[in-house]
Order: sequence, then structure tokens, then C-alpha cells
Amino acid sequence: MSEWQDRRRFRRWFSSRWALVLFLLVAIFLTRAVWRAWWQSRTVTAERDAAKAELAELAARRAELTRELATLETERGQETLLRQKFPIAREGEGVIVVGGASGAAAVAPATSRRGGWWRGLRFWPFN
Repeated sequence: MSEWQDRRRFRRWFSSRWALVLFLLVAIFLTRAVWRAWWQSRTVTAERDAAKAELAELAARRAELTRELATLETERGQETLLRQKFPIAREGEGVIVVGGASGAAAVAPATSRRGGWWRGLRFWPFN
């Protein structure tokens, strides 16, 4: 008989309001813990992706700098860099003009318009 009364007391306690409040509090604390873990996981994943992107960018930059360094170790690469940065030439080198006409003929004559600048603005979209 005592066992039956113990079961009844146990069921009554679990169906009481205090037990319900206790279960609700435990559920809230567990939910908060799960939420924090999920949020932290999400943050760490975003930071890891950003770090991977930065690593790829730095690897590309390293490859570029290695290629540039290999070029600058040669005499031709040094000469190319100097010619790009400073206007220098070797002895006997000159300037070659590639193109047609001389400088005087290449300049187009200015066309004159009458009416001033306001005339151009008045019909601006249709010019």
C-alpha cells in the first residue's frame, strides 16, 4: 500500500504548478545555452571564412611579390623598372614618333559657334 501511495504522491508532485514552473525554468536555461552555442558557432564560422579569404588573398600577393622579385634579380628586370620609374635612356637611344603627321598638322582647327554658351545649354540633350 505504501508503494501505491508513493506513486500517487510522485504523480501529484509532477502535476503540480511548482513542478511545471521548475520544468519551464530548466527548459529556458537549456534553450539559452543551446542558443549561445549556436550563435558562437555561427560567429566562428564567419570568422573562419574571412580568415580563409584573407589567406587566399595573401597567398596571391606572395606569389605576385615572388614573381616580381625574380624579375628584379635579373639585369633586364632592373633596367625595365628603372625605365618605368625614371625617364632614362642608354647612350645612342633616341625617341621614335610612331604616327602620321607632324605636330602642326595634327592639331584640329577650332570650330566657332555663334550664340554663346546658353545656346548650347538650351538644346543640350539634342546636341
